[in-house]
Amino acid sequence: GEKPFKCDFEGCDRRFANSSDRKKHSHVHTSDKPYNCKIRGCDKSYTHPSSLRKHMKIHGK
Repeated sequence: GEKPFKCDFEGCDRRFANSSDRKKHSHVHTSDKPYNCKIRGCDKSYTHPSSLRKHMKIHGK
């Protein structure tokens, strides 16, 4: 499919079908980890929502 949204990070050639996916991807270029585990006592955070979903399996969620 068409991917008109290019990553703005210098040197990255990744392209995305929508701006939301581009925004999610942009976190891999920074130390920003906006996807936080909400389980009490767990301080894990991730750059991508799929990584958080994978992590949640250790909590049985």
